Amino acid sequence: MKKIFYNANIITFDAKLPNANAFLVNDESIVLVGSNEEVLEMKGEDSEVIDLLGKTVIPTFFDTNAKIYNLIELNIKNANKAQFLENNAEIDENYEKFDNFEYYKEEFLKIQDEYLKNGITTIFEMGVNNKEFIFWKKLSESNLLKLDVIAYIDMLTSKDVMDNNCRSYRKYKNNFRIGGYLIKIDGKLSEKKAWISKKYKKEKSYRGYTNVVDEQLSVLIKASLDEKKQLVVETNGDEALSQFLRCFEENVKDKKEEELFRPIAKNCNLASKNQISTMKKLHVSPSFEINEISENGHIFKRHLGYFRSKNIQIVNKFAENGFSFLLNSSKLGVPNIFDLIYMSNSRIYKNGKIFNVKQKLTFERALMSMIKYSAYFAFDDMFKGSIENGFRADFLVLDYKLSEIKEKNITSPVSEVYIKGKKAL
Repeated sequence: MKKIFYNANIITFDAKLPNANAFLVNDESIVLVGSNEEVLEMKGEDSEVIDLLGKTVIPTFFDTNAKIYNLIELNIKNANKAQFLENNAEIDENYEKFDNFEYYKEEFLKIQDEYLKNGITTIFEMGVNNKEFIFWKKLSESNLLKLDVIAYIDMLTSKDVMDNNCRSYRKYKNNFRIGGYLIKIDGKLSEKKAWISKKYKKEKSYRGYTNVVDEQLSVLIKASLDEKKQLVVETNGDEALSQFLRCFEENVKDKKEEELFRPIAKNCNLASKNQISTMKKLHVSPSFEINEISENGHIFKRHLGYFRSKNIQIVNKFAENGFSFLLNSSKLGVPNIFDLIYMSNSRIYKNGKIFNVKQKLTFERALMSMIKYSAYFAFDDMFKGSIENGFRADFLVLDYKLSEIKEKNITSPVSEVYIKGKKAL
């Protein structure tokens, strides 16, 4: 059935046609974008015509650092249902069993609705292990997923999940697929577990540590490249980033650019100018837990001192060097995308001071990261991240213009969410 959405202020994120007033949806896809007159001319007897009353329309958002399974377990624990947490899955060779699935499913459905209310329709579920994969597979097989879920397998602990489920890679089946591997080199900077090149303040020599030696990391990177799998490597400290780049460079000498599969250095807190140059040469892109500035800025200053801490997350430097990048949240929970955008634009921490004013992102650039850049790193950029001909009809209807949202710091502007042309909220 054809649907015409018209009388809207459409921000398409399509460079060829940045703004429009109407579009035509046939089945699940957009087949025409243009003016009200152009699109209404395509109206047929069986067409459904929807007047959007001048509201703003944009593509849907991504959460590129989700940990929904962990959130489910936290909710269960807080509800004093601890008996459901232990030994909830007995793993067999077919990855089919998951005890207490019904209870976990109920918690997931609540969380899924919260995601939709925030305009998020695709998530990167990070660090998936064997047990978690079973859960996601069962949700998919039960046709319970409205979100598109992309699982990044914990390569250090659960590589066999990828080995045993290659058919799940890159192609969605009932809204679920595997995206690639995650390797965690080090821990959080706020917890003094990030591996950094110079010692922490007030420490004799301690500067964090790595979870994996060069030889092992090199083997894992080679395996990922040989399998042509996307690789996300958590590098909270600058020494961890150096280790990743060093081992990655050793293994890409004979690879073509298209074989690198959009690798991501996750949590680029302390990247230097030299490391940025190396990342550009190797086509490695950064991601940032952008809320860490406001939440833990005072802790960073205590751990690193003023001069080092002010150069945490030099996001705008990456933008100036032509990088696409990801912005996300470190918190366990459903992120508010507009909150994260304001954080990237303000860089204010708890005492009201600003972390390096030069690294503020524009509202527009941050919004681009949540939509267009995210679709690129998901390898969904041929059908998501834009309102244009041939793309899937995933879009948000907002109660305010983007200029009003930007000026007034409005954090809840989403009124309607559409997935594949059908209202999801």
